[in-house]
Amino acid sequence: MRIQDPSHSSHSGKAQLLTSPNRSGFTLLELLLVLGVLGVIASLSWPRMMRYVQENALKQNVETVRRELASTRIHAIESGLTYQFRYEPGGQLFLVFPFERPSVPESEGAGTTGSSGQPAPPPKVKTVEGRISADFRFETPSNATGQTTGGQRLSDQWLSLLKNGAQYTQTTWSPPVLFRPNGESQDSQLVVKDKSGNTIKLTVRGLTGGVRVEPLQRPEVRP
Repeated sequence: MRIQDPSHSSHSGKAQLLTSPNRSGFTLLELLLVLGVLGVIASLSWPRMMRYVQENALKQNVETVRRELASTRIHAIESGLTYQFRYEPGGQLFLVFPFERPSVPESEGAGTTGSSGQPAPPPKVKTVEGRISADFRFETPSNATGQTTGGQRLSDQWLSLLKNGAQYTQTTWSPPVLFRPNGESQDSQLVVKDKSGNTIKLTVRGLTGGVRVEPLQRPEVRP
């Protein structure tokens, strides 16, 4: 019978423990390598991610404009009035309000003056005063030949229909996109642009008053 030396067994166990490949944790060098790889991956994917975020924000702003155009058509149908959508060329503002001033019903008093002798207030109609985000703008409209059209200022007759009409006296606006009570409109196009030059065009079809959003267009990359 062989008797094992206890001291030899103890030294052997310590040697196995020191040389065991199973260990927990990472060395500082390994951590630095992992962080370096992650940094490279982030630097490569960051521009693409930011482009996605910016383009998605452009699409959201265009969707806001599309909804307002569609709502303008609904306002015209429900009110029996021709409605207009106008936007600020090179800016962020847009307006929705009647193209023709609505008449005051006889039940609200005959004539054009109120009981105090002052001009009767304009009848209440649905209007919208909105804006797209500051990083985006409406492009200046152009005619069929590609020439830009000049802006228009609104008369007091129209500004009086708006809640904050007085603040728009010096603002220039695009020609109106009209929507009639029968649901028809006029063939129109408007473009929303972001800081990088990406654009999305909205097309209004005159026969149906429908609004179509064109695919996003990126600026040409020049060598």
